[in-house]
Amino acid sequence: MRASNLIHINELIASVSDLADPGAKVRLDNGWRTQIPGGYGFRHEYEETTARGAWEFRLLRPGLSIAIVNYAVLEEARRRHIM
Repeated sequence: MRASNLIHINELIASVSDLADPGAKVRLDNGWRTQIPGGYGFRHEYEETTARGAWEFRLLRPGLSIAIVNYAVLEEARRRHIM
């Protein structure tokens, strides 16, 4: 597995602060991220060629977060999440 496929919790938390403007979209290599109302997380919508659906990352409080995943992959996508 390539190092570029590794996602660390610090990267996810940093992504939350990158979405400072409510409703702003950030373009990624396989889709778009938008801030969840309230500013404590983001929703990642995949491009149609990659997957159907999305996943959400929410900061519940310091040291506690949750990822809600609801997508079907249309192409091979290896991911390794390290918490």
